[in-house]
Amino acid sequence: MKGALPLHNPLTALSSAIVTALRPPRALTLTPWFDYHGFRKARVAAGLKIPEWAQVEFVVVARDLSDELHYHREAHALTTVLGNAEGFPDPRKASAYVGGTWRPVAAGNVLDIPPGTPHGFTIAPDGYLAFLSVQSPPIERPDGADDYHRVAPGRMVHGRWHTPDQAWDHEDCP
Repeated sequence: MKGALPLHNPLTALSSAIVTALRPPRALTLTPWFDYHGFRKARVAAGLKIPEWAQVEFVVVARDLSDELHYHREAHALTTVLGNAEGFPDPRKASAYVGGTWRPVAAGNVLDIPPGTPHGFTIAPDGYLAFLSVQSPPIERPDGADDYHRVAPGRMVHGRWHTPDQAWDHEDCP
């Protein structure tokens, strides 16, 4: 999971700059936290200029979200699991779904999530997970468009079958 993209990749460069700015002395100020599809999110309020082509989010998973498998049609995301070094608790009992399977994650893990890749994040009881997500283009757009699509059980996404027990695609709902 570490080093998924070359260092010259713009998402990697921006992600590295943000992780560095989180470490003491913290150079970033975050927005208030808000709910988004079961996740708690915040954004950079001050301390680093975010390019227009990107969206930067800090995400906390505070409950079982294994039924929130989703993908982004257009956005490429690079996530970095955060821990004590960045001012968040180290992850515990935390997993990520990428590449068709759930895997435990640890602070410093980097996940490259290209457009159309089903993915998700969850914790077991008493678990905790915080990660940085850098996306391009932005998942939530100024015009209100939202590039967040839940995966339906048995649904083929980009040539692969995904069969999570409780996941569904909000576009298929009445």
